[in-house]
Amino acid sequence: MNIESINKVLNNDASVILVANWKSPKAIILIIYSIVMIALPITIAASTEFGQVLWIPIGAVIYGIHLGFKQEVVFYANNKEVWNILGMGIVPIVPLMIGSSFLPENFDPLISNIVIGLTTIATLFVFLWFVIRCSNAVILMNDGINLTKLVCVFISKIFLVFLFTFVMLANLNRTMSDKPGEMEKGLLVLGIVGAVGTWIYDKLCNTRQVFQNRE
Repeated sequence: MNIESINKVLNNDASVILVANWKSPKAIILIIYSIVMIALPITIAASTEFGQVLWIPIGAVIYGIHLGFKQEVVFYANNKEVWNILGMGIVPIVPLMIGSSFLPENFDPLISNIVIGLTTIATLFVFLWFVIRCSNAVILMNDGINLTKLVCVFISKIFLVFLFTFVMLANLNRTMSDKPGEMEKGLLVLGIVGAVGTWIYDKLCNTRQVFQNRE
């Protein structure tokens, strides 16, 4: 990347990296390899008793985070990239909600199947739009890094965002519980997770550090 593009990223302008470029073979290969690395071990573990294969995606997540902490790769380019990843999980829900609103009880089965099909396609399209943007960001920010490392980074950066989001939402719901002690426990966990998440983000939103090391 040139200096101008790097400065844009540092100023929280993600327009140069969050691009839905389906013509990038590297981005497509990155997505396919990442899906295989996750789906294949899960499939093998589910159909056989060889559960040890699940260490492959687990190891990929750990190794990707390790690369980020080492400042060898740009993990999160800026805040907008993190929101893009979060949108990958949240925004596709919108087509599902809209589609389900058109399916009242005793609806004609043929119309129901058409609405379900169109909703599924729209949901998948929205999800893939966010995925390709994330994939292009990984490629553009880490030019020259080998594919195995990029796959691990791609998987781990998505995993971390969804993990912290899930834990935060689960405990936010807990703080509204009427059960004795639940609110206090929820607030405590929220505080701990928030502090840990902030510390990790400060370490892994590392565009400046990585490009300084590369110089």
